[in-house]
Amino acid sequence: MKRALLFLVASALALAGASDRTGAKERKQRAESAVTEVKGSLFSGSESRLYDFGTLRADCTIPIADIRIVKAAEHGDVRFEEVKTVATANKSPLQKRCYGKPVDAVRMYYKANADFVGKDRIVVDMDSKLGSIWRVAFTVDVR
Repeated sequence: MKRALLFLVASALALAGASDRTGAKERKQRAESAVTEVKGSLFSGSESRLYDFGTLRADCTIPIADIRIVKAAEHGDVRFEEVKTVATANKSPLQKRCYGKPVDAVRMYYKANADFVGKDRIVVDMDSKLGSIWRVAFTVDVR
């Protein structure tokens, strides 16, 4: 009887562990599918702005985001700078209300190596400071 009970408990724990692994795998797949893809291009040896990071609040301000590089550029350098910019998106009601207003943002620049021609890829995570982290993958065509 004790053996049967121990077997049932061990089986239940094994199934729970398997479902945890499945859940972790599904969460990872969802996170990977939530990647925003951005494409850009520039000449070798030159620097270009790739992206402005920030998430609008209801009062049309943007908290300064934390940016972490997940995959660094292999054929160039990336730098970040806090800047003043203008809200230009106008798809959502909040974006429409804030359209044209000055906001703070973190701007990402990429400078390609002078001797490189081809594609480079950079992946970053942005903590919006509003309760979410966004992954953005950049593919840069260097000519």
